[in-house]
Amino acid sequence: MPTYVSLIDLADRDIQNAQEMASIWGEIQTEFEQHNASLGESYAALGRHDFIIVSD
Repeated sequence: MPTYVSLIDLADRDIQNAQEMASIWGEIQTEFEQHNASLGESYAALGRHDFIIVSD
């Protein structure tokens, strides 16, 4: 099975606290499930992108 790496930007979101981040993470996980993909590892990134997601 192939493994994919995605760079995620949250530029259109105004995140004020960690609880809002958890809510966004739930949305991302739901989208992966709708496409029959599994959300693997995720990392917060410093720099141009906000997150790195590894999926199967």
